[in-house]
Amino acid sequence: MAVLRHAPALLLSAALLGPFGCADAPIESADLRPDGQLRPTVYRQAGFARAGAAVLEKRPVTLSAVLAAEADGRLSDTTTFDAGVGAVHLHLRADGLDAPRTVVFRWTNLDTGTQVETLGVLSPEPVLRRVASLFLGPSDRGRYRVEVLGLPVEGEPPPVLFFREFEVRASDPAP
Repeated sequence: MAVLRHAPALLLSAALLGPFGCADAPIESADLRPDGQLRPTVYRQAGFARAGAAVLEKRPVTLSAVLAAEADGRLSDTTTFDAGVGAVHLHLRADGLDAPRTVVFRWTNLDTGTQVETLGVLSPEPVLRRVASLFLGPSDRGRYRVEVLGLPVEGEPPPVLFFREFEVRASDPAP
């Protein structure tokens, strides 16, 4: 009769075990306390259920950028270029990045709406590195914007990770 008196408590305790209980291990008298409640030892499977769970950590990534006419060497960061310069180069440094990340570099002429996109990679390097270039012709003038885009996820537009605007002016005539 004592077992029937504690049957609701046993059923409730078994229901609370959920996926941690073992289906083929019957509850024995050693698993019960004198008041009919389950002893804590019945949870011996709980640790096994959590083994190998991945822990995701999100850390901020800081992008440092230079727009320069120079492809390498000493860089002069600027927001104004002559059309005759040949190319505008984006140099980036990604601090806090754990592994290389595929990105898209999008160069947009804000006056005409024309865009050039190139696939690239951000790498966790301790120095500025040239990651993308926009080659200019003599008539390529106007306001521009360069964006670093993450890859799109589940049909969403790609996230903008970084952007910077600059201007390309007509070349100064030779004296």
